[in-house]
Amino acid sequence: MPKISKRLDKKKEKDVKVLANFISIFCRENHRADAKDILLIKDTRLRQCLGNKDLVLCQACSKLFSHGTAKLLLCPYDPKPMCKKCQTHCYAPGY
Repeated sequence: MPKISKRLDKKKEKDVKVLANFISIFCRENHRADAKDILLIKDTRLRQCLGNKDLVLCQACSKLFSHGTAKLLLCPYDPKPMCKKCQTHCYAPGY
């Protein structure tokens, strides 16, 4: 699989940032009692689009962010449509 950096364009960078913000807020407000840890992001470009800030998430939200980012970056459509308007629903019902 090509590096994440090669799949990031300006639109996807913005989408990853929005995804990170939504999940961070959700985790903070809904998983207050859960143990949280810093999500390790190895790709420098992905870290840069998040403002080089650490994401502190519970285990479930870390999985959700990783899954959402992977689906976003592997989307076969260009330009990527909104997921709710896409003909191919790649997310499992649980997500």
